[in-house]
Parts: sequence; structure tokens; C-alpha cells
Amino acid sequence: MAKALFSVAAFGVAASLAQDIDEISNGLTTENDVNDVKLLSRDVCEIKIALTDPDRFVSNLPDYASATEVFVNGMTLDDANLQELAETDLTAEDLPSWSLFSDYYGSDAFIDDFVRPPLCQGLADEGYCAGQTDGSLEPASRNEYVLKTMQNWIPLTMSIADMERAISSLEDGNEDEARMSWDRAYAFYVGADPLTEDCSPYTTTFKRESNFDIRDGHNQDTIMEAFVDGASAIESGNVDELKEAYRLILGMHMVTYAQATTRYASFLDVLAEAQAPAFDQRAEGEIFYNLIAPYVRLVDPEGDEVVRAVYDDPNIAPEEGQGYYCQVETVMRCFVRSLSEYGVTEEDYGLFENAFEECDVSCSDNQMPIEF
Repeated sequence: MAKALFSVAAFGVAASLAQDIDEISNGLTTENDVNDVKLLSRDVCEIKIALTDPDRFVSNLPDYASATEVFVNGMTLDDANLQELAETDLTAEDLPSWSLFSDYYGSDAFIDDFVRPPLCQGLADEGYCAGQTDGSLEPASRNEYVLKTMQNWIPLTMSIADMERAISSLEDGNEDEARMSWDRAYAFYVGADPLTEDCSPYTTTFKRESNFDIRDGHNQDTIMEAFVDGASAIESGNVDELKEAYRLILGMHMVTYAQATTRYASFLDVLAEAQAPAFDQRAEGEIFYNLIAPYVRLVDPEGDEVVRAVYDDPNIAPEEGQGYYCQVETVMRCFVRSLSEYGVTEEDYGLFENAFEECDVSCSDNQMPIEF
């Protein structure tokens, strides 16, 4: 059975806010009430305001205390919060993606392990932040680590887990549970306000594909269509078609975060030439890469080490002549070429709009294995 992450109390509040939730014209019409999941993106928006709005700053610094309060206790719903998701351990469910990520990061609470130190740095050494308040990150780095984790890593991890639950449920002949999990997967991805706010993975896909000259929302449309196709597969009891929809969505997610990983490497070359620090660019590249790193290592362990070295420490200024963009672009382009079994082509990846050099890309024939 799909794990119930939120209490019944949350559903009443979610229902009262449903009239304000954006509906995407070509998106999935959910069968189940998953507004509690969608509304969590509003907590992300609130955290973003606390960390980026100068009117909310405390002693000229982002309001990390308020951001932590929203993360731990929630703002939109009763008994539903992002921290609960970040600390979730799904090891017992034997989900392919979860096993892959927990093995890579060496922890069953890999998201919380990553985000707690930058969130808690310098705060009171108590409660959620007990023992996690030391650190030397610049505010620009802290912001990127926290915001991209909240907007991308948490909801996308939960979305993928729910898609895999849906497959397992349909294999067991339980169409109702499969559809509930599939609806939740969609809700985690789009959030409550995908057409008006930049607080969910949905908007990340739009921004990154436009940076890589993917016009007319092709990749986003592919994801939306696959969610619809997956729901149809559940209705007809077709496990193979549901797996195909899952693989296509997962493949497009991997393309999005490969694009993001490449984009921020290009900034390092520019900043190196200007002899400037790269606090936010290195942090942003690292957190985006975190979402696909375990997959990359499956097909290209050496490439994984290359990207990790590029984004190793945001406090270290980039060095001129390192060719960060081509280092990362080569790994990411080869990674995308390995995704053919996931319905992905190199055209879906595109070419970074500000690429100022042509990279000599040579790839192995390794292909991403299919877990489902």
C-alpha cells in the first residue's frame, strides 16, 4: 500500500484551498484528491521569499530562521511539511530509485543529510538544528542549496517514488492504489501554482529547456502527455504501457537536470576569466547534479567524478583555463546518449544557448539499465 505521508487533518485544509490551484490545460486530470501534495509548493514559495526578499532579511542576511520554521512545521497545511518528506526513509518499499540514491549517498535520509547543514548554519543549536549550526558557507551558496533542494530534490524524489509505487500496485492488480500513487506523482511535479509561481519542478523544466534552445515546450509537453498516458494504462490494467510512461517521464527529468548541470559549468569559465568567486553558481550546479548523479555513475563512473570535482566546493574560486563547461558538457551529453531506452534523444537535450566553444565529445556505448 502507498505510504500515507500526511494526516487526514491536512485534507480538509487542502480542499478549502483547491479553488486557487492552477490547472494545466494539457496536464493530468487527477482522480484522487491530491491537493495536499500540490499545496506543499506554497511552502517552497514562502521559503524562497524568506531567503531572497530584502524586506525579510535579518541583519542584512536572508531570514534562515523563518525558512527553517516553514520547512519543519509547514505553513500551508496542518501536519504536512517538507521536512517530513526530506527525512522519509522508503528503504523497506524496495523502490529502484530510492535504493539507487541511498546507496550512492550512503544514507537512507540523503536529502535531509544534505540540506540540514546549510539551512541551520548559524541558527540556535536546538531542535531540528541541534548539532548542525557550524559552517562557513556564503549566503549565496546556502540559498542555492536550500532553495533547489526544496523546489526540486524533495518533490522530484517523491514523484519518482510514487510512480514506482504505481507500477508495483498495478502489477499486484490494485488499480485504485496505482492511480492514487500516479496522481500523487503528478501533484509533486506540478505543485499548486505552476503557471504563476516558480516553486516546483514543473517550472524548472520550462526554464532549462528554453536555455538549450528546446522551443515550444517540447520536453514539458512530453512529460504531461506521459502522465496522461500512464493514467490510461492504469485504467486499462496495462503494466507495460505504465512502465513506458514512467521511463519517458524519468528520462525527461534526467535531461532537465543534465541541462542544469551543464549550464552552471559555463558560468564558472566566465567567472574564472573575471577572477570572481562563484558561490551561487557552484552550489547551484552541485544541487542540480545531485538529482541525477546516481544515474550518471551507473553508466559513467569516471564522468561522475569529473562533475563532482567541478562542483566540489563553492568557497573555492574557479581557476582560469580549466574548461569547466566542456568537462561537464561532455559528461552530460554522453549521459543523455545513454538514455535511448527511456525514450530520450539527443535533440531533447539541445545545445546551451550561451555555449562559447565547441566541445570534443567522445562517448562509450554504455546504456542506462532499465529497472522497471
